[in-house]
Amino acid sequence: MRNAALVAAAFSFATPVLAGPQGIRNARIESRSAASGLACVVTAEIASRPGPAWIGWSVPTQSEDSACCWSSDGHGESRCRGCQLEPEGFTGTNHEHGAEPLESSGRIRILLRVEAGRVGRLRAFSEDCPLDAGGLPFAWIEDVRPAESVAWLATLVGQLGASGATRR
Repeated sequence: MRNAALVAAAFSFATPVLAGPQGIRNARIESRSAASGLACVVTAEIASRPGPAWIGWSVPTQSEDSACCWSSDGHGESRCRGCQLEPEGFTGTNHEHGAEPLESSGRIRILLRVEAGRVGRLRAFSEDCPLDAGGLPFAWIEDVRPAESVAWLATLVGQLGASGATRR
């Protein structure tokens, strides 16, 4: 009985959570938890992705601005229609996503595009910005503590600076 409980506990730890973020479509989403620390989860996800994939999480922000792909109807009305993450580049989608939010969600999504064991791009969008991931795998990380997000992003900036990487 004890062995069965241990196997069940190990299986539940290794099984991805089935819930995912709202507003991300055209993606094969797998949810993970950063309850035991963001760095180990992100490092494991990067290492396990030989092909292109997205990794993301959200954290609170004090910004009241919206970070999204905006389009205009030519008559002075602008709206956030969403962002297309693939193919390379960021363009607005042609899909309607319903009414625009009246207030900021108070959160921002941090997205990493990874391939071959390394981060190729880093992007940030408002949590209420609809995203199209182009059919790629997408690891969504829950339970992220803001301080851990800042610390991990600082190490990424340090790595990019040390490697002499340039912005694309």
